[in-house]
Amino acid sequence: GILSHFDLHHANILKNSEKMWLIDWEYATMGSRFLTLASMASTEFWDDGKMKIALEKYLPGYSEEDFQELVLNRIAIDSYWALWSYIQ
Repeated sequence: GILSHFDLHHANILKNSEKMWLIDWEYATMGSRFLTLASMASTEFWDDGKMKIALEKYLPGYSEEDFQELVLNRIAIDSYWALWSYIQ
């Protein structure tokens, strides 16, 4: 696996004209190459169209299998946050 932010959304991205920072690494974990992208899709409520646009930027020429892996990661993250919310 690779390092994943796991809670990436617009409020956890800081930038100025020269640099960009990802903050709030509290939920960071090791996972799939698509886990951070799926996390952002979940927290930003992206539909399949937006996920495909982001995936094309992340992995130009992606395959249908790549998209399905992203979707499965999205389902896992949606489930995680639903359980997390319930426990809270």
